[in-house]
Amino acid sequence: MQTKNNNNTSVGEDEPEEEIVSEGKEDQMSDENEDVETDAAVRIKKLKDDLSSCQKEKSEYLDGWQRSRADFANYKKGETEMSNNLLRMVEVKLLTEVLSIADGFDGAFSHKDLLEDTPPLLLEGLHGIKRDLDSMLSKHKVSVFGEVGEDFDPALHSAVLNEKTEEKEKDHKIAVVHKKGYMQDGVVLRPALVAVWSKD
Repeated sequence: MQTKNNNNTSVGEDEPEEEIVSEGKEDQMSDENEDVETDAAVRIKKLKDDLSSCQKEKSEYLDGWQRSRADFANYKKGETEMSNNLLRMVEVKLLTEVLSIADGFDGAFSHKDLLEDTPPLLLEGLHGIKRDLDSMLSKHKVSVFGEVGEDFDPALHSAVLNEKTEEKEKDHKIAVVHKKGYMQDGVVLRPALVAVWSKD
């Protein structure tokens, strides 16, 4: 016969109740595990989506930054070129104006008969100024061209007169230099003004 405890429950009836409670706990734990796994899967998917979004954003920012950097480098290069061109234009303009001063000295020194009456100190001063002027032109890599007897080159010389000659070897050679030509680094600043021999 079964004995009853104080709660009016028989000892033999305890076991099935524990099994039911155990089965309920297992079902509950199984449901909780499924919920945890689902939550974890949802979180992982969200993290992956966030990571993908961040990587895409990072790539866009990097591309934009690289484009901006390249644009700035091109701008800087363009500015440097423009600045150099402007400086070159100013230098050429200034040198071209200085050339007229050099022409004045050349013209004055070509009239030796007039220089005979010039006081020696004044003449010495003029020669000193001419040397300084030539030195300044040399520092700026300005060279002189256009000599009597050179072959006429339309890229370097401007013919202002044609002189007739019967001599074949003089044909297309420079007969007279009216103004010297000047160039800087291979670029003509001013062509030489010359008279050219021409054979009929």
